[in-house]
Amino acid sequence: MEEHIVRWLRDNDALVCIAGGVVLVVGSVRDWDWLCDPVGKPHMPFSRGTLRLSVFLCGCVLVACGVLGLVLAR
Repeated sequence: MEEHIVRWLRDNDALVCIAGGVVLVVGSVRDWDWLCDPVGKPHMPFSRGTLRLSVFLCGCVLVACGVLGLVLAR
């Protein structure tokens, strides 16, 4: 079973990248606590707004890389 999952992830790496990016973008826009304020972690020197912005930008980069991967795969 695990082999099938690993094979699917390798074959669809661009889709996984897009899905991860979408989760980060939606989570930063909706201000999800589990994403933008993790419990048990040391406080960062940045504010929550700066953390949300950085998560949003990382999500956009992941989506762009996934789309680029899909385009180049053709």
